[in-house]
Amino acid sequence: MEYWGDEHEKLGRSRGGFSTKIHIRCEGKGKPITFILSPGQRNESIFLEQLMEQGAVKHSGRGRPRLRPLRLVGDKGYTGRRIRNYLRRRGIRLTIPRLSNEPRRGSFSREIYRQRNIVERAINRTLAVSPHRYPI
Repeated sequence: MEYWGDEHEKLGRSRGGFSTKIHIRCEGKGKPITFILSPGQRNESIFLEQLMEQGAVKHSGRGRPRLRPLRLVGDKGYTGRRIRNYLRRRGIRLTIPRLSNEPRRGSFSREIYRQRNIVERAINRTLAVSPHRYPI
């Protein structure tokens, strides 16, 4: 993996100060599987491949847990050509809206894209801290 500075450093530096991004992979019902912290100014495409190689998802029925999901739903930060090519090579269907300056190709399901808030809720549950449990 490629980092600026120390390989264990997850703080990015910008004009506004320090920043960190959380890349999280959830199963279909919102249970977090794995996550990666990255410097805030780094592109998502660098970290998606590593994120997709970690954590298996149990599926209904018998058999081993799947490492490769059937579909990936992401926001516009994951719309790059590198990400789309990686997912197509692995046979993962994707629902990611295009940027406004990109040509539209293929169909886009708004119904499936609305499920993206499952990830947002998982992040909120994971990061939520009850103030009475951790007094200052």
